[in-house]
Amino acid sequence: MASSTQLYELQSLVMFQFGIALDQLFAVILGLLIVMLIISSSILVVLRDRRRSAGIIDQLLLDQMTISLVDLRDVLQKPRLDRASLRSIVRSCENALLGFTGTTVISYPLLRARLRQSIHDDTIIRTAHEADMWGLSDATISDLVESTASDEGVDVLRTKTGDYVVVTSLKGRLYDDLRFQGHINIANEAQRLSVDQSHLLELVYSWGWDVIEVSDEVVASTDWVRVILERMVISQGFLSPMDAAERIGIGTDDLRRLLKRLDWAVITTEDGDLIPLHIVEEYLRDKLERDNVID
Repeated sequence: MASSTQLYELQSLVMFQFGIALDQLFAVILGLLIVMLIISSSILVVLRDRRRSAGIIDQLLLDQMTISLVDLRDVLQKPRLDRASLRSIVRSCENALLGFTGTTVISYPLLRARLRQSIHDDTIIRTAHEADMWGLSDATISDLVESTASDEGVDVLRTKTGDYVVVTSLKGRLYDDLRFQGHINIANEAQRLSVDQSHLLELVYSWGWDVIEVSDEVVASTDWVRVILERMVISQGFLSPMDAAERIGIGTDDLRRLLKRLDWAVITTEDGDLIPLHIVEEYLRDKLERDNVID
Protein backbone atom coordinates (compact mmCIF):
# COMPACT_ATOMS: atom_id res chain seq x y z
CA MET A 1 0.00 0.00 0.00
CA ALA A 2 2.87 2.32 0.90
CA SER A 3 4.68 1.63 -2.39
CA SER A 4 1.54 2.43 -4.40
CA THR A 5 1.23 5.70 -2.52
CA GLN A 6 4.91 6.56 -3.19
CA LEU A 7 4.52 5.74 -6.91
CA TYR A 8 1.45 7.93 -7.10
CA GLU A 9 3.31 10.77 -5.37
CA LEU A 10 6.25 10.36 -7.83
CA GLN A 11 3.91 10.47 -10.80
CA SER A 12 2.27 13.57 -9.39
CA LEU A 13 5.68 15.22 -8.92
CA VAL A 14 6.73 14.37 -12.49
CA MET A 15 3.46 15.68 -13.86
CA PHE A 16 3.96 18.86 -11.86
CA GLN A 17 7.59 19.36 -12.92
CA PHE A 18 7.52 18.24 -16.59
CA GLY A 19 3.89 18.16 -17.53
CA ILE A 20 4.03 14.51 -18.67
CA ALA A 21 3.26 11.18 -17.10
CA LEU A 22 6.05 9.03 -15.62
CA ASP A 23 5.63 6.27 -18.20
CA GLN A 24 5.82 8.89 -20.95
CA LEU A 25 9.07 10.25 -19.45
CA PHE A 26 10.58 6.77 -19.42
CA ALA A 27 9.58 6.37 -23.07
CA VAL A 28 11.25 9.67 -23.97
CA ILE A 29 14.48 8.71 -22.16
CA LEU A 30 14.50 5.30 -23.81
CA GLY A 31 13.95 6.92 -27.20
CA LEU A 32 16.86 9.31 -26.61
CA LEU A 33 19.11 6.41 -25.62
CA ILE A 34 18.18 4.53 -28.78
CA VAL A 35 18.89 7.62 -30.92
CA MET A 36 22.26 8.11 -29.22
CA LEU A 37 23.08 4.44 -29.79
CA ILE A 38 22.20 4.71 -33.48
CA ILE A 39 24.28 7.89 -33.87
CA SER A 40 27.25 6.31 -32.06
CA SER A 41 27.03 3.22 -34.22
CA SER A 42 26.92 5.35 -37.36
CA ILE A 43 29.97 7.32 -36.22
CA LEU A 44 31.85 4.11 -35.49
CA VAL A 45 30.98 2.77 -38.95
CA VAL A 46 32.19 6.02 -40.56
CA LEU A 47 35.42 6.03 -38.54
CA ARG A 48 36.07 2.36 -39.32
CA ASP A 49 35.54 3.02 -43.02
CA ARG A 50 37.75 6.11 -42.83
CA ARG A 51 40.59 4.12 -41.20
CA ARG A 52 40.22 1.42 -43.85
CA SER A 53 40.43 4.00 -46.63
CA ALA A 54 43.45 5.68 -45.02
CA GLY A 55 45.15 2.28 -44.73
CA ILE A 56 44.59 1.62 -48.44
CA ILE A 57 46.09 5.02 -49.34
CA ASP A 58 49.09 4.54 -47.02
CA GLN A 59 49.82 1.15 -48.55
CA LEU A 60 49.47 2.51 -52.08
CA LEU A 61 51.88 5.39 -51.44
CA LEU A 62 54.67 3.07 -50.35
CA ASP A 63 55.32 2.37 -54.04
CA GLN A 64 53.60 5.18 -55.93
CA MET A 65 54.94 8.76 -55.96
CA THR A 66 51.65 10.57 -56.58
CA ILE A 67 47.99 9.91 -57.26
CA SER A 68 45.19 12.30 -58.19
CA LEU A 69 42.05 12.66 -56.13
CA VAL A 70 40.03 11.55 -59.15
CA ASP A 71 41.96 8.26 -59.37
CA LEU A 72 41.77 7.89 -55.61
CA ARG A 73 38.00 7.55 -55.82
CA ASP A 74 38.42 4.52 -58.07
CA VAL A 75 41.06 3.03 -55.80
CA LEU A 76 38.78 3.37 -52.77
CA GLN A 77 35.78 2.27 -54.85
CA LYS A 78 33.89 5.39 -53.78
CA PRO A 79 33.00 7.17 -57.04
CA ARG A 80 30.54 9.52 -55.32
CA LEU A 81 32.82 10.63 -52.50
CA ASP A 82 33.21 14.41 -52.60
CA ARG A 83 36.59 16.15 -52.67
CA ALA A 84 36.28 17.60 -49.17
CA SER A 85 35.80 14.11 -47.71
CA LEU A 86 38.69 12.76 -49.79
CA ARG A 87 41.02 15.51 -48.58
CA SER A 88 39.94 14.86 -45.01
CA ILE A 89 40.85 11.17 -45.38
CA VAL A 90 44.20 12.09 -46.97
CA ARG A 91 45.07 14.39 -44.06
CA SER A 92 44.54 11.49 -41.67
CA CYS A 93 47.04 9.29 -43.57
CA GLU A 94 50.58 8.76 -42.30
CA ASN A 95 52.17 8.41 -45.75
CA ALA A 96 50.29 11.13 -47.63
CA LEU A 97 50.84 14.80 -48.33
CA LEU A 98 48.22 16.88 -50.09
CA GLY A 99 49.68 18.69 -53.09
CA PHE A 100 49.89 22.45 -53.47
CA THR A 101 46.78 22.61 -55.68
CA GLY A 102 44.83 20.22 -53.47
CA THR A 103 44.15 17.82 -56.34
CA THR A 104 47.12 15.47 -55.95
CA VAL A 105 48.30 13.20 -53.14
CA ILE A 106 52.07 12.77 -52.69
CA SER A 107 53.93 9.87 -51.12
CA TYR A 108 55.67 11.15 -48.00
CA PRO A 109 57.97 8.09 -47.62
CA LEU A 110 59.17 8.28 -51.24
CA LEU A 111 59.69 12.04 -51.02
CA ARG A 112 61.72 11.67 -47.82
CA ALA A 113 63.75 8.87 -49.40
CA ARG A 114 64.59 11.07 -52.39
CA LEU A 115 65.60 14.02 -50.20
CA ARG A 116 67.67 11.68 -48.02
CA GLN A 117 69.54 10.41 -51.06
CA SER A 118 70.07 13.95 -52.39
CA ILE A 119 71.46 15.07 -49.04
CA HIS A 120 74.05 12.30 -49.09
CA ASP A 121 74.86 12.31 -52.83
CA ASP A 122 74.49 15.92 -54.02
CA THR A 123 76.07 19.22 -53.04
CA ILE A 124 73.06 21.38 -53.99
CA ILE A 125 69.37 20.65 -53.47
CA ARG A 126 67.22 22.69 -55.86
CA THR A 127 64.13 23.62 -53.89
CA ALA A 128 62.10 24.95 -56.82
CA HIS A 129 62.89 21.88 -58.93
CA GLU A 130 61.75 19.50 -56.19
CA ALA A 131 58.63 21.58 -55.55
CA ASP A 132 57.66 21.47 -59.25
CA MET A 133 58.36 17.76 -59.54
CA TRP A 134 56.28 16.80 -56.50
CA GLY A 135 53.58 19.46 -56.80
CA LEU A 136 54.34 20.97 -53.40
CA SER A 137 55.10 24.51 -52.29
CA ASP A 138 58.70 25.73 -51.90
CA ALA A 139 58.06 26.24 -48.18
CA THR A 140 56.97 22.62 -47.71
CA ILE A 141 60.06 21.33 -49.54
CA SER A 142 62.29 23.62 -47.47
CA ASP A 143 60.82 22.31 -44.22
CA LEU A 144 61.27 18.72 -45.38
CA VAL A 145 64.89 19.30 -46.49
CA GLU A 146 65.80 20.83 -43.12
CA SER A 147 64.02 18.14 -41.06
CA THR A 148 65.49 15.31 -43.17
CA ALA A 149 69.00 16.79 -42.95
CA SER A 150 68.62 17.11 -39.19
CA ASP A 151 67.48 13.49 -38.88
CA GLU A 152 70.46 12.39 -40.98
CA GLY A 153 72.92 14.49 -38.97
CA VAL A 154 73.96 16.47 -42.06
CA ASP A 155 74.40 20.25 -42.09
CA VAL A 156 72.70 22.26 -44.83
CA LEU A 157 72.65 25.99 -45.54
CA ARG A 158 69.82 27.81 -47.26
CA THR A 159 71.06 30.00 -50.11
CA LYS A 160 69.70 33.42 -50.97
CA THR A 161 67.86 31.85 -53.91
CA GLY A 162 66.10 29.33 -51.65
CA ASP A 163 68.20 26.28 -52.56
CA TYR A 164 70.21 24.27 -50.03
CA VAL A 165 73.95 23.66 -49.90
CA VAL A 166 75.02 20.37 -48.35
CA VAL A 167 78.13 21.31 -46.40
CA THR A 168 79.68 17.89 -45.78
CA SER A 169 82.56 18.52 -48.21
CA LEU A 170 82.61 22.22 -47.33
CA LYS A 171 83.22 21.37 -43.68
CA GLY A 172 86.28 19.30 -44.57
CA ARG A 173 87.69 22.02 -46.82
CA LEU A 174 87.18 24.77 -44.25
CA TYR A 175 88.83 22.63 -41.61
CA ASP A 176 91.86 22.16 -43.88
CA ASP A 177 92.00 25.94 -44.47
CA LEU A 178 91.93 26.51 -40.74
CA ARG A 179 94.61 23.90 -40.09
CA PHE A 180 97.04 24.93 -42.83
CA GLN A 181 96.34 28.66 -43.24
CA GLY A 182 95.11 29.43 -39.75
CA HIS A 183 92.04 31.38 -40.85
CA ILE A 184 88.88 31.32 -42.97
CA ASN A 185 87.50 34.24 -44.94
CA ILE A 186 83.85 33.81 -44.03
CA ALA A 187 82.73 36.70 -46.22
CA ASN A 188 84.28 35.20 -49.35
CA GLU A 189 82.87 31.74 -48.60
CA ALA A 190 79.40 33.15 -47.97
CA GLN A 191 79.50 35.11 -51.22
CA ARG A 192 80.75 32.09 -53.19
CA LEU A 193 77.97 29.89 -51.80
CA SER A 194 75.34 32.68 -51.98
CA VAL A 195 74.41 32.16 -48.33
CA ASP A 196 73.95 34.56 -45.46
CA GLN A 197 77.30 35.27 -43.81
CA SER A 198 75.87 35.18 -40.29
CA HIS A 199 74.32 31.74 -40.93
CA LEU A 200 77.64 30.37 -42.17
CA LEU A 201 79.40 31.83 -39.12
CA GLU A 202 76.84 30.24 -36.78
CA LEU A 203 77.39 26.91 -38.50
CA VAL A 204 81.18 27.13 -38.08
CA TYR A 205 80.77 27.84 -34.38
CA SER A 206 78.32 24.93 -34.06
CA TRP A 207 81.07 22.55 -35.19
CA GLY A 208 82.89 23.21 -31.93
CA TRP A 209 86.11 24.50 -33.48
CA ASP A 210 88.29 26.78 -31.35
CA VAL A 211 87.99 29.85 -33.56
CA ILE A 212 87.79 33.56 -32.96
CA GLU A 213 86.47 36.40 -35.08
CA VAL A 214 89.48 38.51 -36.00
CA SER A 215 87.40 40.86 -38.18
CA ASP A 216 83.94 41.20 -39.66
CA GLU A 217 85.02 38.95 -42.53
CA VAL A 218 87.57 36.53 -41.10
CA VAL A 219 87.62 33.88 -38.38
CA ALA A 220 90.86 32.28 -37.30
CA SER A 221 92.14 29.50 -35.12
CA THR A 222 92.58 30.90 -31.63
CA ASP A 223 95.84 28.99 -31.18
CA TRP A 224 97.14 30.27 -34.54
CA VAL A 225 96.47 33.89 -33.56
CA ARG A 226 98.08 33.48 -30.14
CA VAL A 227 101.19 31.84 -31.60
CA ILE A 228 101.69 34.63 -34.15
CA LEU A 229 101.29 37.40 -31.57
CA GLU A 230 103.47 35.70 -28.97
CA ARG A 231 106.26 35.11 -31.48
CA MET A 232 106.22 38.77 -32.50
CA VAL A 233 106.32 39.87 -28.87
CA ILE A 234 109.21 37.49 -28.10
CA SER A 235 111.26 38.62 -31.10
CA GLN A 236 110.58 42.36 -30.74
CA GLY A 237 109.57 42.84 -27.12
CA PHE A 238 106.40 44.59 -28.27
CA LEU A 239 103.70 44.49 -30.92
CA SER A 240 103.71 46.85 -33.85
CA PRO A 241 100.00 47.31 -34.60
CA MET A 242 100.62 47.65 -38.31
CA ASP A 243 102.93 44.63 -38.55
CA ALA A 244 100.72 42.43 -36.36
CA ALA A 245 97.56 43.38 -38.25
CA GLU A 246 99.25 42.74 -41.59
CA ARG A 247 100.56 39.36 -40.41
CA ILE A 248 97.09 38.22 -39.37
CA GLY A 249 95.43 39.85 -42.36
CA ILE A 250 93.24 42.41 -40.62
CA GLY A 251 93.13 46.17 -39.97
CA THR A 252 94.70 47.87 -36.96
CA ASP A 253 91.27 48.63 -35.45
CA ASP A 254 90.40 44.94 -35.79
CA LEU A 255 93.66 44.09 -34.01
CA ARG A 256 92.68 46.05 -30.91
CA ARG A 257 89.29 44.35 -30.80
CA LEU A 258 91.05 41.02 -31.27
CA LEU A 259 93.35 41.63 -28.31
CA LYS A 260 90.30 42.34 -26.14
CA ARG A 261 88.72 39.06 -27.25
CA LEU A 262 91.96 37.29 -26.28
CA ASP A 263 91.92 39.06 -22.88
CA TRP A 264 95.29 40.65 -23.64
CA ALA A 265 95.65 43.89 -21.68
CA VAL A 266 98.25 46.12 -23.36
CA ILE A 267 100.22 49.27 -22.69
CA THR A 268 100.65 51.71 -25.58
CA THR A 269 104.16 53.20 -25.89
CA GLU A 270 104.96 56.72 -27.09
CA ASP A 271 105.74 55.24 -30.52
CA GLY A 272 102.30 53.63 -30.68
CA ASP A 273 103.59 50.10 -30.13
CA LEU A 274 101.74 47.71 -27.85
CA ILE A 275 103.26 45.89 -24.92
CA PRO A 276 101.09 43.14 -23.41
CA LEU A 277 100.85 43.43 -19.62
CA HIS A 278 101.61 39.74 -19.13
CA ILE A 279 104.99 40.35 -20.85
CA VAL A 280 105.68 43.24 -18.44
CA GLU A 281 104.69 41.03 -15.50
CA GLU A 282 107.05 38.27 -16.65
CA TYR A 283 109.88 40.76 -17.13
CA LEU A 284 109.46 42.25 -13.66
CA ARG A 285 109.18 38.80 -12.08
CA ASP A 286 112.42 37.67 -13.76
CA LYS A 287 114.19 40.86 -12.66
CA LEU A 288 113.06 40.54 -9.06
CA GLU A 289 114.13 36.90 -9.02
CA ARG A 290 117.57 37.83 -10.36
CA ASP A 291 117.90 40.50 -7.70
CA ASN A 292 116.86 37.93 -5.06
CA VAL A 293 113.92 40.09 -4.08
CA ILE A 294 111.52 37.17 -4.53
CA ASP A 295 112.00 33.43 -4.73
